[in-house]
Amino acid sequence: MNNEQLFRILIEQGFSKGDVTIFDKYTSPDFIENQHGMKPQNVEGVKMPSDIFTKHLRTFH
Repeated sequence: MNNEQLFRILIEQGFSKGDVTIFDKYTSPDFIENQHGMKPQNVEGVKMPSDIFTKHLRTFH
């Protein structure tokens, strides 16, 4: 799997479908999110906006 394929899986499954377990499957335990203002700066911080996207946007891609 290349980076583009992985990114597509994370966006489609994690954000569009709301399956936040996908982030645990494809990120390492020491994953650091470098997006400014993201708290916490780990995979849990990435999961939080996923809920918002899933509820308020039909698809995020």
